[in-house]
Amino acid sequence: MRIIFTILAALFLALPAAAQDGRVIVTVGGTGGGLETPPEGAQALFNTFEIDPAGATGFDDAAMADLGMVEIDSNLPGQPDTSATYSGPLISDLLTAAGAEGKAALPMALDGYQVTIPWDDLMEYKPILATHVDGKPMAIGQIGPSMVIFPATGDAEKDKTFGNLRVWAVFYVGTE
Repeated sequence: MRIIFTILAALFLALPAAAQDGRVIVTVGGTGGGLETPPEGAQALFNTFEIDPAGATGFDDAAMADLGMVEIDSNLPGQPDTSATYSGPLISDLLTAAGAEGKAALPMALDGYQVTIPWDDLMEYKPILATHVDGKPMAIGQIGPSMVIFPATGDAEKDKTFGNLRVWAVFYVGTE
């Protein structure tokens, strides 16, 4: 059932990248922010995953760009031989701007997949919440609206661990 819902939600939310301007593309929960209702078009997603928007903080492209864009070269999902340049704010900066400094990040994809990234790892390894790939905004419902990207460490074991924390189609970041 969730797969069907996710496909319908992705189709409903699929917009040309340029149409994302001004729209909340990522919501950070548990921050004491002023968001009372989910972003436009996201009510069904929030209901399905039992996300309470009260006290959350919403970020549009401009707000995320204001945090500073960091670039990381990595492969495209499912295409290990295809390189791309991802850009977006550090997840630690996103949480700090939302009032959640020191908390773990719990990014959630449109299909409900969610991981936990401890604050110490955010500070040490500097992952970003990419909103652009090769200079273009990520389209909602493909790998966007945003994606967790860790920089390569040179340690094969650690890079494999971080590969498992690479969440795409992120629309919500919980905190704990």
